[in-house]
Amino acid sequence: MKNFITLIPRIFYLAYKIFTTLFDPKVSIKIKLFFLLSIIYIISPYDLIRDIIPILGQVDDILVFIIAILVYKFQDFKRNLNKNPKETIIEGEFRNIDSDTE
Repeated sequence: MKNFITLIPRIFYLAYKIFTTLFDPKVSIKIKLFFLLSIIYIISPYDLIRDIIPILGQVDDILVFIIAILVYKFQDFKRNLNKNPKETIIEGEFRNIDSDTE
């Protein structure tokens, strides 16, 4: 139960981030349209698998929700990756100072 209570603020934060993404001019129209269509699909009573069928009726809604979140996370990752292209990886050798015997 404690894990579920700590999950609730994260869900609200993710919903807030997705909502602000819809108004962000840097995000492409395709991504915004995908979010809006996925929300409409989840809310609408017309599904590929009817909600009358137990368990299977909700699976398609859950899949659409998961895919929408994955698309958001991927585009967010891609945007953050392109934000700092000048970062370099320093080539070198790692050594542990504590294990060196002098």
